[in-house]
Amino acid sequence: MGSIIFLGFFVSIQEEDIIKIKNDFSFIRYNWVNPNNYHITLKYLGYKNNEEIKKIKNYFSDFLKKDLSNIESEKLELNSLNFFEFKNKPRVLYIDIKNFSILNKLKNEIEQILQKNKITTPKDYKKFNPHLTLCRIKENIDINTFKEKIKKYENHTFGKINKIELKILKSKYENNKVTYVEV
Repeated sequence: MGSIIFLGFFVSIQEEDIIKIKNDFSFIRYNWVNPNNYHITLKYLGYKNNEEIKKIKNYFSDFLKKDLSNIESEKLELNSLNFFEFKNKPRVLYIDIKNFSILNKLKNEIEQILQKNKITTPKDYKKFNPHLTLCRIKENIDINTFKEKIKKYENHTFGKINKIELKILKSKYENNKVTYVEV
């Protein structure tokens, strides 16, 4: 037995912002992420068996205890809506993170630990783009209509990330819904 795991941290945003976004995008069929599951993924590790998870926890024990209280988290800002597309159709609605150089540094440290301990992970095909996923879109929507709706949130600040508590998280499926819990 095992789990799909990743390294990241939980974040929260104002409920009023979420209600407003849901209302503005009520014309689409989607699966909204539960606010208790809002997180930023630094590194997706993929499916690992229980023995591998135990080793990974051991390899990352010092890294996860890292004191991040002195990082300039005031610069980490949840800012603007955006989306990932597939075949010219929006598939994931998310909030961008502005000024994420500290997250790049943390991701690089994670990569070094993985390399040092010869842990294989799925290949990263895209440039690191830290984001907060809001929903997964389940239907084909005209991309131009979607872009028009998103413009309303251009440079809209949804808050700052004031605290980073790094964790190894796993995807857990219950009642046809995904939740993320600490390993």
